[in-house]
Amino acid sequence: MVLSSSINCSTDACDPNSETPVIGPINLKKGGPRSTLFELCKKLQWPMPTFNTVENKSRVLIDIGEGSERRKGFNSYLSNIILQIPNAGCIECKGDARADKKSSLDSASLVMLEELRRRGRVVINDS
Repeated sequence: MVLSSSINCSTDACDPNSETPVIGPINLKKGGPRSTLFELCKKLQWPMPTFNTVENKSRVLIDIGEGSERRKGFNSYLSNIILQIPNAGCIECKGDARADKKSSLDSASLVMLEELRRRGRVVINDS
């Protein structure tokens, strides 16, 4: 688990015609992925992403999440995220089901950051 997050984005790196901004490492605690994504959007002057969360209710106890995030509950939340990048289009991603809404938003934000890395829009420093 990474405990800090920063975006190294000089004015040159924030220029869409300039080099790719470097972020990271991403804080994986609750709120960390969202904060990192919001900070990136602010630095690059992109519109903030929009989220759509769906609550799934169950009458039987279900396992939600993986690893240390694994919990049992009757409700799970699944979030979609949409990010509009000026002059480049729209990216839509879906996070994993989580036991609470904020964790669901973080999951979607993390998927979006990975998609931005995959598309070459950002470099994530994992160290």
